[in-house]
Amino acid sequence: MKELLGLKVLSRLEGFSAKRADRVIAISSDLYTQAIEELHIDPGKVDRVPHAADTAKYRYVESDVRERLGIPRDVPLVLFVGRLEARKGVHVLCQAIPGIIGSLPATRFVLVGRDTNTLQGGSVKSYITKEAERRGFSNNLVLIDFMFPDELVALYSACDVFVLPSLWEGFGMVVLEALACGKPVVATYVGGIPDIGLTPPSGIVVAPNNTKELAEAILELLSLNDEDKMLVARKNRELVENRFSIPGWVDRVVEVYEKALKNW
Repeated sequence: MKELLGLKVLSRLEGFSAKRADRVIAISSDLYTQAIEELHIDPGKVDRVPHAADTAKYRYVESDVRERLGIPRDVPLVLFVGRLEARKGVHVLCQAIPGIIGSLPATRFVLVGRDTNTLQGGSVKSYITKEAERRGFSNNLVLIDFMFPDELVALYSACDVFVLPSLWEGFGMVVLEALACGKPVVATYVGGIPDIGLTPPSGIVVAPNNTKELAEAILELLSLNDEDKMLVARKNRELVENRFSIPGWVDRVVEVYEKALKNW
C-alpha cells in the first residue's frame, strides 16, 4: 500500500511538471502516447529520445564468472537482471522454467536483483524459492542480490540468453546492456522494448504474462548454433552502437534543449 501511494504521488507530480514544461522528453513510443493521450500535452512539445547504453562499459568480456557460480561452460545459462518485483514478471519466468528444463534439463537460470514485497504483498524472492522447491527446479536456479557493474558485464557476456519478462517498463535499459554485450534477448511488448526493433535470431519479443510464449522463445534462442551466435553477437552490438549510443543520445538531448531555448 505504501509503495502504491508513493507511485500515485509521483505520477501526479510528473503530470504537473510535464504540463508546465517547455519541452517533454518521452523515452519510448508508449510514453509518448501516454503524454499526449493521458496527460493531454501538446504533441508539438513532446520529443522521443530513447535511453542509451554505455558501449565502452557494456561489451563482451572473457571471465571466470561461470566457474565461480558453478555453471560449466557447456551448460545453457539464462540471465535476468532487475529488481525482484511483480512488474518485472519474474514470477512469470518461474512458471515458464519447468517447460524449459523439460526440453533442456541442465539449463541454469541466474536472477540478479534485490528482493521486494510486491507480489500479493509478500516477498518475491520467497515466492521464487518456494515455487522452485514445489516444481523441482531449485538446482537450476541461482539468486544473487547484488553484483558490481564489472561483474554484471561479465555475467551478461557469459549468458546464452538474456530475458526480461516485464509486465510494465518505462524503457528496459537492461535489454540494451545485454545487446551491447552481444547476447540474444527475450523480452515483452512493454515500455520501450518494441522500439528497439528485436527480430529473431537477435531477439524475440513476446506478449507479457504469457508463460508458453516466453518458454518457447527462450528455447528457440538457446538452440542457436555457434555460427548463429557469432552473427547475433555482431548484429546486436552494432544495433546498440548505431541507434542507442551515448554520443547519439547527447545529440538528441541537445536538440531538445535548443528547441526549448527558442521559446525564450
